[in-house]
Amino acid sequence: MDASGTGILYPIFTVIKFLLMAAIISTRNNDKKATYIFILSIACCAFWIAGNIFTVYKYALIGAIFEILWLPMLAMLFVLPVLCVIFLIKDKKYFKSYYLYALLLIGIAILFLFINNRNPA
Repeated sequence: MDASGTGILYPIFTVIKFLLMAAIISTRNNDKKATYIFILSIACCAFWIAGNIFTVYKYALIGAIFEILWLPMLAMLFVLPVLCVIFLIKDKKYFKSYYLYALLLIGIAILFLFINNRNPA
């Protein structure tokens, strides 16, 4: 692993790629609510992982966009798992639901935030 702590990225991106492929293959339903929650969880996961990997304040525009979006993304980081669990219990199709994969993606994002906690100097 290199000094910047990005050596952990390959296994995380491999798991995310596997989850996305499993979600695409295993779900063939037309549940739009589940699809929207899944897309929001992908966006939330990508936002927090990209925010930890890259220096978002290098360019002013990217830093401003990051500052505008961090509060809604933080809310989604806490609200989406609760919604996923509620809808997963109501749906009763555990392994054929986007809610399970959305919950796993949010879990990966939270786990990544704890593992790759770097303190800016």
